[in-house]
Amino acid sequence: MLIGPSNSGKSHWIEAQRSDNVAFAFQHSAEDLPPPGSVLHYNLLFCAPRRLRQGEDISTWNLLEDPLLETLLNDGHISEATVIVAPLEELNARSARRKFIEPTLDTSSSYNADLWQRILASVDLFAIYQDLFDLLEDSSIPYRVVFNSEKHPGDMAETDRCFAHAALRGTFIPRPDPDWIESVVNQAGAEYQAIRLPAGRQSGVGGHTHTNGPRHQSFDAFREGSLVNGSVLDIGCAMGEMLYCYERFGATRLLGLDVKEHRLAAARTFAQLLHSSVEFRNVDFLSVSDLDPFDDVLALNVLHHVDDVRGFLKKACALTLNRLIIEFPLLSDPKFNRLGEIPAGLDDLPLMGVSSRKIDQTFVFTSAALVRLVDEFGSFSVKFRPSPIAHRRIAIFSRTENGEPVSRAP
Repeated sequence: MLIGPSNSGKSHWIEAQRSDNVAFAFQHSAEDLPPPGSVLHYNLLFCAPRRLRQGEDISTWNLLEDPLLETLLNDGHISEATVIVAPLEELNARSARRKFIEPTLDTSSSYNADLWQRILASVDLFAIYQDLFDLLEDSSIPYRVVFNSEKHPGDMAETDRCFAHAALRGTFIPRPDPDWIESVVNQAGAEYQAIRLPAGRQSGVGGHTHTNGPRHQSFDAFREGSLVNGSVLDIGCAMGEMLYCYERFGATRLLGLDVKEHRLAAARTFAQLLHSSVEFRNVDFLSVSDLDPFDDVLALNVLHHVDDVRGFLKKACALTLNRLIIEFPLLSDPKFNRLGEIPAGLDDLPLMGVSSRKIDQTFVFTSAALVRLVDEFGSFSVKFRPSPIAHRRIAIFSRTENGEPVSRAP
């Protein structure tokens, strides 16, 4: 399968590869599958025109809304995929001057440039590409990512899913040398977060097995809406995994704070490998006085290490333009219950559990307690999501004004 949005260069790739057995997805359906062994030419934005006509959101959608793609993935018809990424600026320019839907077909119809200009103005390609990569990996389909830009003539050069966001902004980053990746994976200080790295690699978590796999699972739980050109503050960022996630989804102002210098030293090495623009600072959050507000403020698995909970939340709320996201341990937390078993069924009560520094924990919380605390410092609606870490929960506090959600500035 060859996949990319309209005007990304799929036909150009086919010509360069001299592929004769080509099937165009728009000529097939789940009931009329492409011939076996053919190269499937697939528009990543295939569902967008229909959604636009029906008045549906076209920023993102479930790619498996297309029955053809769902059938091909689920039934094992796709042996491998090539994903083409082209700069957003060039996609717009190409769509403006294009005349035919598929110039290589004798029966090709006229290309609706106005339609595709509207789609490109609304679609969140940063998110759609990441969703595509996840879909291919979940389906165990090997894939490669190539960059196509008129500013880099010649064969399309191979890049990586970790650099797709840069490619969309017009910057080509080649896949790093495997020895460099290996040295970063094995560096001292890499712990707690399993960082997604190029070539399908990820770092280890050290002895922190309670995280229950890659920390981007928490990101998946609270990700909503477009993050393009957004900003995020990650308090207690550790290796920076959440910041890298935001960056891949298009955020541009990214700051991580942590009090553990050895973690930040490892984080900076990861950032160098990932060509990341994330800024890291070795500082205690409550001691910082020079921060401007951020769209999202993250406090993931941090609050139970804080003595001044109210002071922490007051400052975090003041810095939040849109969402304050807190991942926190519940009263059922096993570490907390070592001090004495707590009965179940108390989460609707606004209770904080007093823990102990002897077990590296200050407090645990019911959901009701966290809502009451945050309510002191601003107007927020709240949603809760399960955490991938056992006995923890994710609270998503969204700022409101006159009872209505505050939209992020574009």
